[in-house]
Amino acid sequence: MPRANTAGRATALAAAGIVLSTVAAFAAPSGWLALDGSIRSATGAVRDWANSGLGGPAGCPAGAVDVGGSGGLFNCGASSGGTAPPSAPVLTPAAAADPSIIGSVFIVDPISGDTTACGPGDPTVLAAGGKNGDPISSYSLITKTTVGPKEDLSNVYAVSHTRADNGHPELYFAAERLTNNGDSHIDFEFLQDRIGITAACSGSFVGHRTEGDLLAVVDLTNGGSAATLSLWQWHCVAEPGPQPPDGTVCDPAGTSPPQHYQSIGTPPSIFFLVNAATVPCGGWVCRDQKTGNSTQVEAGDFMEGGIDLQGLPFTGCFNTFLPHTRESGQFTANLVDFTGPAPLASCRNPTSSSTSTGAGGSVAPGATVTDTATLSSPAGFAPTGSVSFFLCAPAPPAQVTDCPSPNGVQVGAAKTLSAGSATSDPTSNTSASGRYCWRTEYVPDAVSQGVYLAATHTDATTECFTAAVASNTPGLPSTGTPPDPGRAPLTLLWLVAVAGLAAASWAWSRR
Repeated sequence: MPRANTAGRATALAAAGIVLSTVAAFAAPSGWLALDGSIRSATGAVRDWANSGLGGPAGCPAGAVDVGGSGGLFNCGASSGGTAPPSAPVLTPAAAADPSIIGSVFIVDPISGDTTACGPGDPTVLAAGGKNGDPISSYSLITKTTVGPKEDLSNVYAVSHTRADNGHPELYFAAERLTNNGDSHIDFEFLQDRIGITAACSGSFVGHRTEGDLLAVVDLTNGGSAATLSLWQWHCVAEPGPQPPDGTVCDPAGTSPPQHYQSIGTPPSIFFLVNAATVPCGGWVCRDQKTGNSTQVEAGDFMEGGIDLQGLPFTGCFNTFLPHTRESGQFTANLVDFTGPAPLASCRNPTSSSTSTGAGGSVAPGATVTDTATLSSPAGFAPTGSVSFFLCAPAPPAQVTDCPSPNGVQVGAAKTLSAGSATSDPTSNTSASGRYCWRTEYVPDAVSQGVYLAATHTDATTECFTAAVASNTPGLPSTGTPPDPGRAPLTLLWLVAVAGLAAASWAWSRR
């Protein structure tokens, strides 16, 4: 989609001073998760990162940190009991059952004082020279025992969520830093490609940059007493554009590539703040060096934010969360510590069901058949867009059983979904005896882009049927001897004989 030139319009969305407010006029996130500078849900009635702590234990395994009450996303993290990093918490039962949650991640990042399978130190440090906007494939990792605490990530977490008011996704993210001594510079990067690492301890990154990738740049100065945030978006083309559609792969190449991170002014679409006072930790191990205990986080050491993706606007689908730190406030300063890359989806796979003519049974060869597809979602609006229908036939030539992609011959044109459903054109290409299966391909339209993924679907029961000749008359037992073409069938001879006897009997009765 085209994007306007917004050079030089980096917007500080968190004001100087870590003044908190539970309500912000420019905060675009829906308020589903409380962005109030605390980790725990205040009363248990509003969703937050951790349970309220009001009430009995939530039922964690023995040895785990168990913050009771309700309202939390994560609980039941645990200490390793040694020098290894703590274990991450898991989703609470209530959060795991919440259909509005698209994806979530909680990362316990090793710190320089830990010992892991890579040996002593932090094994998630970027090798020297890596900067924001470099090709993903240029990043590599090393293990270091000398990472400064202001540059060493601790716990980082995020969740993608479907807004109740418009059915579109929003992102919430948070991090804990080890200390508020000195300035810190933390970036929360969201990428559409699925980023990976070739090997632990000393591997390199694999993946691509794509149009619309996001980078939330956080700068904490004066020990954290001042916090600023600016939002940057990856662009494939030099300004003023226009830019290609979100999700277009465009890795930087050359010494002065046109591909770049562009600062964008989006005050209605993002909200961010830092805790102004010491707050209780959640149901996991916090490693704040200022409080000196695992149950509290010092003022200025916890930060959280939210982004409304529709408000940017953004029509792609994020798949990777990659937080990292910088050694100074410059956007192009060397990167230091990272965590992840962790999978975090912002788009849903629609739930598909379908029913074909003769589903699970049989039809006569040459019969006319159709297929009906229905797409839905556990949260948000019904998917919109189009569905194409493909039919796999048994022969000739034989196609793969159950019609996986890309098999099948398309039947008619793509059909527009109405209330989430569409029916194929009829086809009578069923003359060959054997098993047939349908497959559908869904493509989101402009309304569903950035909400639903394109998807293919088939079902071995409801989308498959058999073409077979019906046989209702029982036959005579087979003798195993083929019939003589010069002789009349036994059934015909028997009928002639019976008719002859009947005629003779009638004639005798007339005498």
